[in-house]
Amino acid sequence: FSKYPDRIAHHFHIPLQGGSDSVLKRMNRKYLTNDYLNLINKIRERFPDVAITTDLLAGFVGETSEEFEECVEFIQKIGFSGMHIFPYSRRKNTAADNMSGHLDPSIKNERTHILLDIANKMKNEYEQKFIGKTFDIIKEQVMAEGTYVYKITTRQVAIEVYVKDDGTLKDNMIVNVKIVKIVNNKIYAVEIQKEVYELAKESIKLNKLEEVKIPAGMDYLKMDGLRLEARQKFDKIQPRTIGQASRISGVNPSDISILLVYLESKK
Repeated sequence: FSKYPDRIAHHFHIPLQGGSDSVLKRMNRKYLTNDYLNLINKIRERFPDVAITTDLLAGFVGETSEEFEECVEFIQKIGFSGMHIFPYSRRKNTAADNMSGHLDPSIKNERTHILLDIANKMKNEYEQKFIGKTFDIIKEQVMAEGTYVYKITTRQVAIEVYVKDDGTLKDNMIVNVKIVKIVNNKIYAVEIQKEVYELAKESIKLNKLEEVKIPAGMDYLKMDGLRLEARQKFDKIQPRTIGQASRISGVNPSDISILLVYLESKK
């Protein structure tokens, strides 16, 4: 990471297996939850938006209701971006097979579904914070779903996104995109270059009074308020987009920002 920070996706898959210290001891794991938490904190200090995924067993031998609640509390404290959850399955000639207290399959199934629901919520929370942000992505795989390219993984974070392809996206081609929405657990993005031209096209209309999209009669005080709001909302998020649109259209960047704020309010 130190030598090639831009060549490695910020994604760590670190198996947890159990979220209760007593369960981890029965599993004969060589770490406890606090050890795991300290490791995750060290990683996040260096990579704030890192994806942390894990493996977790539900319903290990002898798992009590209290131990299960400890597990739920701990995984929520970590806030995983993805989890592989499996109900414990008995295997002959293993240490666990000879333990007493094997759970009924219905209990293991119930706990598995509870953990899956929590995992989905944490995944959604992790992905939501990237809406409006830009990333360099590379195409990995194409799926037959309309004209969308599937499974594009950024180098900065480990997420998969859908980007509409009109035939310009090539294999191994790095493209700058902005995450725009999440629908049915799928992340959609747009190419910045395409957005720039659309934005420029709209911004040019600001120079034609009959086509101005800002409401008629807006006083200068309101315009100044919109400029301030625009700077707060967009300058840090997509300065390159606004700057490029300004150069293409010849329209002042603050006016383009005003247009963006107005369009945002109409969504």
